[in-house]
Amino acid sequence: MNLLTCNALSQFDRLKHAFSTREGGVSLAPYEHLNLAYHVVDDPLHVTHNHDLLAEALGYERARLVYMRQIHSDLVHVVSDADDFDHPPQCDALITDRAGVALMVMSADCVPIILYDPLLHVAAVVHAGREGAFKNIVARTVQAMRERFTCKPQNLIAALGPSIGVCCYEVGLEHIQKAQQLGFGAMTQEREGRHFLHVSAIVTAQLRACGVQTIEEIALCSACHSDTLFSYRAHGVTGRIGGVIALC
Repeated sequence: MNLLTCNALSQFDRLKHAFSTREGGVSLAPYEHLNLAYHVVDDPLHVTHNHDLLAEALGYERARLVYMRQIHSDLVHVVSDADDFDHPPQCDALITDRAGVALMVMSADCVPIILYDPLLHVAAVVHAGREGAFKNIVARTVQAMRERFTCKPQNLIAALGPSIGVCCYEVGLEHIQKAQQLGFGAMTQEREGRHFLHVSAIVTAQLRACGVQTIEEIALCSACHSDTLFSYRAHGVTGRIGGVIALC
């Protein structure tokens, strides 16, 4: 199993984290191999087996993993007793301070984000596609961490997993105009009359605007590397990787 980690998070003994890849699971084409999403119509037995494999590799209990029914919103959810593997909340960001709980964000081109406060031992995961970035879901998550758990933005560590790059993410002119209206014109490109958007750069700028100082990105384009990462833009029908943080 090939797992991607960030140096900024790897230094802490009280957590486990990783961004998964396609490698190491049991799903068949077109979801090969480590697909973690049930909603893509993969065999659910294969998906559950993949979750078991990832949980074993990282050392958390699958039953205590909370993932999301992601809807490209700006909804932030604080994990409660009602949340577990079989009852995922509908939102695009999760926060917890509960030891033994693992959080997961899934993606196949969107930006998967892990946030961690090492002083207060609070974790979050965020799903930021184009719409989530335009709605500034990362700022809402940082604000919720501050209001609910007294986290200070300057203490947070942000890890951005693989996502589609500006090299491949072609969008319509209306999306470029929206980005420009929001002040992110520098995160757009025009090449031969075609328009491209750099979503992870927008997310990074939003994190910095919130006061987050430590930001690390795994700068792999999911479309360019669709042989090892899932990419909706590259393949259409495909699986999902997971960004996981588990508090010990």
